Amino acid sequence: MIPLGIRLISEVPVARVVELVRYAEARGYAYCWIPEEGFTSRDVYVTTTAIAAATTGIKIGPGITNPYTRHPAVTLNAIAALDEFSGGRAFLGLGAGGSLTLRPINVLAHDRALTRCRELIGVARRLWAGEAVSYAGARLVLHSARLAYGRRDIEIWVASRGPKMLRMAAEHADGVYLSGIAKFALEETITRVREGARGRATPPRLTLAYYVVHTDEDLQRIKPYCTYRLLDSPPEVKSRLGVTAALEAQLNEALIQEGPHGAARLIRDDQLLPYVIHGDEAACAREIGAMITRYGIAQWVVPLAGYEKGEETIDRLRRIVALAG
Repeated sequence: MIPLGIRLISEVPVARVVELVRYAEARGYAYCWIPEEGFTSRDVYVTTTAIAAATTGIKIGPGITNPYTRHPAVTLNAIAALDEFSGGRAFLGLGAGGSLTLRPINVLAHDRALTRCRELIGVARRLWAGEAVSYAGARLVLHSARLAYGRRDIEIWVASRGPKMLRMAAEHADGVYLSGIAKFALEETITRVREGARGRATPPRLTLAYYVVHTDEDLQRIKPYCTYRLLDSPPEVKSRLGVTAALEAQLNEALIQEGPHGAARLIRDDQLLPYVIHGDEAACAREIGAMITRYGIAQWVVPLAGYEKGEETIDRLRRIVALAG
């Protein structure tokens, strides 16, 4: 069976997140992705450290952080510390950041996100190797910065939906984390990764994350978690899904006033279906299996939507992915 990852937004107390990750680890899950979601969740490094203390084998990291909420060198220090504490189990998941995370801290548009991420990756290996790094980039400046500890080969995963960031990820990252990709855009997305990786001896691994739903009740439950997937999608995807400028403005206003659960009422089911695997367990397994085979997926990530049935979801998705082959 393909390696499994679990993605949990730490919107509940850290102890509950830890409990679910321990449950997933005991059932063979290999990776734990904790997104940095700003003020809607607990701090990503407090959460990942608590998970590291309670587990023994599962790999742990931010999935995904960004180059805005912390200075890049501070992020790299945090990853090195997490790796040291966990016995070499940390990874870095990096992306441009979404509106859920960045809007409250007044990052209203991605200010040179591609440049910032590329520069962060460019100094990461050097800092983790213990070099004294002086660097003057377009957005990152370091003066003899040095870490007294670290591991040079900590995995770096980059998340993206845009063509330029996908190419950068393909050229420089160990893996590409594909989440929030409308299924009709997946072929083109992966083609861009492959094209960007042509000059590499070892191409980046691909990780794929989709919600899996079986009933209309399941679909309604995940809607709040997909609001930002629509808003942060590329313009051509929003156009195809009927996300007009007027609807986008309504969604943004609802998010400010009511949060994701309030904004969810504005999303039609047909706008959400391209972001999910939908059907009975056998049908979902067939669709997942086809994606894994067609695109050479190295890891399937299970995103949790809500925690009331967390253990049940962990077991069910393990069963479905095993059936997918």
